Amino acid sequence: MLIENELLNNLILIGQLRGHRTAKMLDISAEFINEINKITVKIMNDKQVQIAYNFSNQTIIETVSGNFVYEFLDDLLQRRNQLQITLKYGTLIELNNWQELLQPGLLKIQEEKNYDQYLKHLKLTLDRFSLEYFDGIVVLKDEKKELLTNVFRLRNALQQSL
Repeated sequence: MLIENELLNNLILIGQLRGHRTAKMLDISAEFINEINKITVKIMNDKQVQIAYNFSNQTIIETVSGNFVYEFLDDLLQRRNQLQITLKYGTLIELNNWQELLQPGLLKIQEEKNYDQYLKHLKLTLDRFSLEYFDGIVVLKDEKKELLTNVFRLRNALQQSL
């Protein structure tokens, strides 16, 4: 249950980062709404998430593996019209595989956070990756679009990268 709640909380923060109104429901689910999107996310278990979203007067329901949920939801949240989103498969960005590239960015975020305890949002672009800090989480995106988006709590990301 703890893993499911942390996943849902991370997804809600991504929704807020992307400018959506969010509402947490009682059944480990949440809604994300803006002028384009009406998305419902339900955590089925620690490995599967059900995402329902609007597409041309229809609702599409996808069951997404936990590994791919951040990439899929972030793509949905950044839609500029009601397009259908294709589920992507691939390899997640893992901190331990990219430690040398990611560690300077993570340390920079922590430095800014130490300097400004009210820091809410910061975006950095490194050689290959963008790191976006928002309210305790770090969203890692591959600028080459070869690896899938991943999300970590800042404190966990720093521990893994040191």
